[in-house]
Amino acid sequence: MIDGHIHYAGSLVPDRLNQVIGDQGLKGIALLCIPNGKRATDIEAMEFREKAGIPVYLFGGIPREVYQMDE
Repeated sequence: MIDGHIHYAGSLVPDRLNQVIGDQGLKGIALLCIPNGKRATDIEAMEFREKAGIPVYLFGGIPREVYQMDE
């Protein structure tokens, strides 16, 4: 696999992610944390990692605001 990751957003429900992990038999996952507005996701992703029963690798993302261009 070259690239496979899950976007960890504020709308992601940790119990649902655990269900997907179990259903797919995943042995580890990579979570890409992209802040959306004022809500950071990295702390929530770290909390999820502590409770997960598999290795969880966290990657930081670039805030979406940097892509907005002034006209």
